[in-house]
Amino acid sequence: MFNRVVVYGLGSLGSVIAAVFADEGYDVLGKVRTTRKKEMELHIMGEEEFSVEIPITDSVSRIKEDDLIFLAVQPYQSLPAVLELKSASPNQIIHILNGVKSHMYSLHHLRSSLIMGGGAWWSATKIEENTIVWSNKGTQFLGVLRGLEKEGLDLISSFPNRLPFKYTNEPWSNLYQKLILNLVNAIFTITGQYYPNGLVDPVVRSITLASIEEGLALLDRLGIEYQNSALGKYLGFLQQDSSAIAQQLRKRAAVIRGDPHIVSSLRSYHTHKYSGAGELTREVLELASAVGLNMPWNQAILEVLRLHETQGTLPLTSEQAFREIQILVSSHQ
Repeated sequence: MFNRVVVYGLGSLGSVIAAVFADEGYDVLGKVRTTRKKEMELHIMGEEEFSVEIPITDSVSRIKEDDLIFLAVQPYQSLPAVLELKSASPNQIIHILNGVKSHMYSLHHLRSSLIMGGGAWWSATKIEENTIVWSNKGTQFLGVLRGLEKEGLDLISSFPNRLPFKYTNEPWSNLYQKLILNLVNAIFTITGQYYPNGLVDPVVRSITLASIEEGLALLDRLGIEYQNSALGKYLGFLQQDSSAIAQQLRKRAAVIRGDPHIVSSLRSYHTHKYSGAGELTREVLELASAVGLNMPWNQAILEVLRLHETQGTLPLTSEQAFREIQILVSSHQ
């Protein structure tokens, strides 16, 4: 069905996918924006620990029509990546990007390809350039374009069992739910809290709850069911008090030798002075505007994030973040 796996974008999730396929004996190529190296050694930690070397390239000229492409770049990199892939004309693309708009880029420019979309519900966090902590207990929901369901199911069945991919006939519903869940990225980037343990802080939890509740109102407006989903369960989790949340978090398996992992967007801010977290919040706000819904909490969160990102003054204390967000909420209501 395919001769080689090409992972376009070796961030946290892309690196895990490349590493697992390589460790299972597949022929793997990593596609990055720039490189002076021919190989990269990837170290995976967490519930599994292993290392692999994969060849890497910065040119799509090495991509062949019969390669299987995993597109796993950041949302703000998605359009350039899609346009670059278009010139390579691959036949099979698995599109694993956050955000509805990113998927729309692929759908428009790569319609002739087999495109599967979903949201990564497993945890993958890059802690060093080539080291990723991975918790594979979640699921990546994948769907296919209508009329290609059989091809999509056959493709998924050929993947390593260690990768928790699950087929869904409603990929867009899962995608919207993932987009709402990712609203937490902006909040934890602003406050510099660890996720999910930062939710024990009642101030962080209250901001997160307000943000997610607005997101659920958007899903209601769009007619998307979420009550029985992971997102619905997450709302119930947030509605508990600090002691109940702390008790539940203590029961979760440790990801980094007993320490929670920090959101990758905060790490990106420290490295590049740009987190990327606001891109997803902005996308949610654009969707809300299109259906006539006001989201004052998320608008305020985005403005605070952008202000302090520009000034280089992140992170804020949770109390300071709440004060600044609350002032802006009043102006947007």
